[in-house]
Amino acid sequence: MASSGEDRVTWENYEKKNHRPHMDRSCRAKIFLPFNALEGLYEVLGQKEEKPDRRIELSEDAAQLLNEQLTDLKTGDFVSVTYYDVTGSAASGRYLTVSGVLSGISYELKTLRVRSTVIPIPDICRIEKRPGGDMPCPDDPLF
Repeated sequence: MASSGEDRVTWENYEKKNHRPHMDRSCRAKIFLPFNALEGLYEVLGQKEEKPDRRIELSEDAAQLLNEQLTDLKTGDFVSVTYYDVTGSAASGRYLTVSGVLSGISYELKTLRVRSTVIPIPDICRIEKRPGGDMPCPDDPLF
């Protein structure tokens, strides 16, 4: 069987079969860029990352006013309470506001209960007694 010169492995035949055109430099540089399959993920994660609020230390006057407000409160009052909530660790603290019917005050446990939320009294920074007195909030689960 006679073989043609094409079947023989020579350098000339190898170059003819496996020749690729040279890549442009700008295209070639793109090969080495990092691959980001989830484009925009790092931006979204940065926005979702919670930064803790700095805890506000109350002045003597503000603490005295808060103490007077606490002594004037009674069960059934409609209040709005702003407090510093620490869930998990101290690095994740933030200020929250809860509004609703005051369902209990425990001076022994140093807690205030608004709806179903138990709030430590030392973490409270502001209390507002809302008009309407004993009138419950319609979205209150105790209503």
